[in-house]
Amino acid sequence: MVAMACTAVNAQSTLYTQSVVTSAGGGAGGADFSLASGTNGYTVNNGLRIASDFVLNSDASVSSIIFQAYQTNSGTATSPFNGIDAKIWSARPGDAGASVIFSSTTLGSNSFANLYRGFSSTSVNRPVFDVEAIFSGANLSAGTYWLDVMLSTTNGLIAFAPFIPGATMGEDSLQYSTEYIVYPAEFGFTVKGTNNPSGGAVPEPSEWAAIGMFAGGLTGLVLRKRRLSN
Repeated sequence: MVAMACTAVNAQSTLYTQSVVTSAGGGAGGADFSLASGTNGYTVNNGLRIASDFVLNSDASVSSIIFQAYQTNSGTATSPFNGIDAKIWSARPGDAGASVIFSSTTLGSNSFANLYRGFSSTSVNRPVFDVEAIFSGANLSAGTYWLDVMLSTTNGLIAFAPFIPGATMGEDSLQYSTEYIVYPAEFGFTVKGTNNPSGGAVPEPSEWAAIGMFAGGLTGLVLRKRRLSN
């Protein structure tokens, strides 16, 4: 897992982040830059969802998740994205006992992330946007969870989520069309919220799995490897 977990007691903070930036300030016009390697990212709209795990080091209340994506040649002035569908899972989607515990279709901030994706640091045709999903009452115990997200665009054209450069093959990232499949690298997102909420947190992920299996769980979906979308 390529990530950073952060803690700050009783303050709005970054609870977890996965960054795709390879050169801070190294892109066109002094923007940050994310170097593509072989392919640029995952398709994340038009029926395709992507998922990745994240870790909370302590009980927390998640207020939003900021997801990064781009549409080639969109420009930076206006976001090409007009909708988000984000879900927090108790475990890896498709696994027995995994279930959606919180979800959001409320779009928050939605603007240029001052970041370009490309094969050259002078490239400007893949501007990356921060697209935020707002959550309410998402109190979670410390543990490992999964984010599952799909975006919509204003023009219906394909959009992508840049993956973390240099990440190796593993099972910490998935894509969904008709089933969840393993993808070789994780994508960029940030979980925001407050540590140690005053309200009660939901059971930790292992307890959710036990509850799901006791109740019959969800039918396991077959995981198989699939090539990246260009």
